[in-house]
Amino acid sequence: MFSLKLSLIFFSFFSTIILVRPPREAIDKSIRPKTQVTQNQTDGHAFTYHDYTGMSIFLSNIAQNCSSIARLFSIGRSVQGREIWALRLTDNPTKEEDEPEFLYIANMHGDETIGREVLIHLIQDICDNYGVDEYITTLVNETDIYIIPTINPDGFELQQRPNANYQDLNRNFPDQFLSSSESFQPETSSVMNFIQNKSFSLGANMHGGSVCCNYPWDGAKYHRSSGYYSRSPDDSLYQSLCTSYSKANKLMFNSTEFPNGITNGADWYVLFGGLQDFSYAYNGMLHVTLELTETKFPAESYLESEWENNHDSVYRYMEQVHRGVRGFVISDDNSPLAANLVFQPFQSVSNIEPQPAAQEITTRTDKSLGDFHRVLLPGNYRVKVAADGYNTIQNFVVEVPTPNSETGIGLIKSSWVSVNFTLTKSSSKEALTSGETAAVVIVSIIGGFSIAIVIYFYLQRRKNPESPTSKMLV
Repeated sequence: MFSLKLSLIFFSFFSTIILVRPPREAIDKSIRPKTQVTQNQTDGHAFTYHDYTGMSIFLSNIAQNCSSIARLFSIGRSVQGREIWALRLTDNPTKEEDEPEFLYIANMHGDETIGREVLIHLIQDICDNYGVDEYITTLVNETDIYIIPTINPDGFELQQRPNANYQDLNRNFPDQFLSSSESFQPETSSVMNFIQNKSFSLGANMHGGSVCCNYPWDGAKYHRSSGYYSRSPDDSLYQSLCTSYSKANKLMFNSTEFPNGITNGADWYVLFGGLQDFSYAYNGMLHVTLELTETKFPAESYLESEWENNHDSVYRYMEQVHRGVRGFVISDDNSPLAANLVFQPFQSVSNIEPQPAAQEITTRTDKSLGDFHRVLLPGNYRVKVAADGYNTIQNFVVEVPTPNSETGIGLIKSSWVSVNFTLTKSSSKEALTSGETAAVVIVSIIGGFSIAIVIYFYLQRRKNPESPTSKMLV
């Protein structure tokens, strides 16, 4: 009998631990009345909470009223059967074009609500100002923008952190460091499938409970406790991206807890199975977590000021998707290829402590067009280009210059370096070995006229000089 009682005590204790919210997102400083969620609000200008019905009607209205730039679709359904709505905003929303893909997601935790409302107001702002405001018009014309105001509609309606199965969605994604036996929730699977079928270059998911921009890695290779910096291969780039958001948000940038309002995830609070690390490690999307308010579920009276706090930041961060390198990967018969590209900086990371947890991040082409867009800081990079059934290009060198402008239309229209690759089909007898490439490339700066042309050619002697080689075509 004693052992049975002891077992029950231990079971109760550990069950309590499992259900307790993790420390990083545990501090809910709000006192929220049950009547806070106003029913059936459909106006994107109104600073009121939009419940599921109201949000759905609002998004449908946007798709109709701004049909030239907006397309509404569902990426899946929640546990309780609610649609997980996504809105595409671009100048040709029914076509695939050579434009970088950007993603905003919010309300992963049902009781962290401010991001949901910020994205609703962002959608309305874009709809109102497209064709009126030159900056917003340029951003929409040059970017393929996707916005998902909530991926946990059940949690919002229930006013709780987890989904209707009481599962934390931000611990439910595949993780490079720590495997899990937990099955994927319907909301998680929907987001995973959506991201994996796109080629997003940059994104962010919005939370509440603190005020900062959090960047990878959230997990750690050798530690399971917080307070250890977990560096990614794009660590400097991530700091720059986060600063672009925080600098336009005075409350975030002037944080007394986080210098310049930014932090490495694991250094602040280690977690595994998060959306941020999944997006980056498995899909090559640069992705950060935006913590927007100390109060997770603030009163409606705060919604207008929070939109004002984040208005400039959501645009400043979005335009960063236009930094770096863009181009096409095609076959020698001019067909677009589903290819993988790896960009590695010249500087060695062997002396960096702590070491990056992963040495390579893969950028994927859009298989329908063969286009790619990789956000990069200025510098020199070695590029590897690979596609199934084709000879691999390796050790190609590209230089990314400092953009003419750090923000605004100047950044959007003139910061890209364009590099196109043509791959030849491989065969078992004539496949290139590691390091053997032949390449000619013309690199030009997008935005008017070419200001730099770089021709790079590298050819290693091969046993069969008549066999086909990998080549590049501008």
